[in-house]
Amino acid sequence: MKIAHVADLQVKNRDKNLYLSYFNNLKEIVTKTEENKFDAIVIAGDLFEFATPNESERKLIYNFIVDLVKVSTLKEIVIISGNHDLEKYKKKQQKIDAFESDVNNNLPVLGVFTDMIKSINQEFDNKIIYMKDSKVYDSKLPNVKYIGYSLEDGCNPDLSSVDDKNINICVYHGMIKEYVDSVKLPIKNSVYESLDSLEVFPQNSIVMAGDIHQQLKYEGLNGCTFYYSGSTQQHTHNEGYFFKTQKIDDKVSHKVSLTKYLNELQEAEAKAIFCYEFDDNKEYNLEKIQLKDFVKYFTIELTEDCSYTEVFDSLRELFIVLDADSCFAETQNYIKIKSLTKFVKEEHKLFDLINEYSKNNNFNISFEYEKISSGSNIVTNETVKEVVKDVVKSITDEESSDIDEITLSRENIDKLILK
Repeated sequence: MKIAHVADLQVKNRDKNLYLSYFNNLKEIVTKTEENKFDAIVIAGDLFEFATPNESERKLIYNFIVDLVKVSTLKEIVIISGNHDLEKYKKKQQKIDAFESDVNNNLPVLGVFTDMIKSINQEFDNKIIYMKDSKVYDSKLPNVKYIGYSLEDGCNPDLSSVDDKNINICVYHGMIKEYVDSVKLPIKNSVYESLDSLEVFPQNSIVMAGDIHQQLKYEGLNGCTFYYSGSTQQHTHNEGYFFKTQKIDDKVSHKVSLTKYLNELQEAEAKAIFCYEFDDNKEYNLEKIQLKDFVKYFTIELTEDCSYTEVFDSLRELFIVLDADSCFAETQNYIKIKSLTKFVKEEHKLFDLINEYSKNNNFNISFEYEKISSGSNIVTNETVKEVVKDVVKSITDEESSDIDEITLSRENIDKLILK
């Protein structure tokens, strides 16, 4: 018996045209479901990035769920909403409650979707379990019970009927105290105390969770085992590759890493579907079935101790290595260059250099200037105050000055940017 576990699909198609990347990612999940003949798949929240999805985002998720339902070997699809799916719905519901209106006609988008799909025919209805309520749900699979911890009603299911002789699978979306402790995440004590811990889950249960985009495992004292399956593809630069040019013994090198929480430097994590294969004794083996990267994010930080020539040469070397190692995504690559403004005059040359390695024009290159430089010097607060003083004086000297028409003089621009 095989049960798949995914979470944090976070489909979005707004300012960046990511439709094809998400289409391919969702299609691959369906294909892996068919190839591996999963008996069930658990989707542990955050199917959408936004609680009010646009038409293209709804289309992606609707077709994804319908395609899963059509997989003949798949007996059931278990879905729970995440915080991204519910954020605006919960605010709307609070306003409705305040006016004592009927909330039953104001379902979160996933509830509407699943109801719509289930209404198509009886087979679809029988395959989908949407965990609107926190409670125990029956399964078609032998000796399996699902326990939903729904954000829609406070994540507090009645566990009095839970029998640890069954395979009890808890479906959860959220950050737990053990995660905060393990990564030393700095949060307020009040927020920390509001989080759940492994103690809330039944003994010997398996928790299939979403919310954290890393693949993690925690074990409770009561025998429960908690898994974050991570996201199904990179969603932001925080999940992508991080490269930093720095001088070592007068040579420019690259520190290759993935920017994680707390700015830890690690390599990018391969995205995967978690597959739990159970034997007749209810023991299981966990296999991570790797997914392709249809979109990748790269951040390249250029430090101030490198000259432009050194930066240019090192970037060429870096992209030769990345290209040779097939590090780029098939569909889209977002490349962000972080540097001082001393490189601003060379931006077009850096842009052309990087684009030499673009296949099918699938690079999106942006520049981010974190510090303002003046020639070889970093602008100080005193310099900024001096410019502000000049601007204020210009306003007071010209009675007819309009705030919208204020412009910096060439002299002040040079002070703030480049000589």
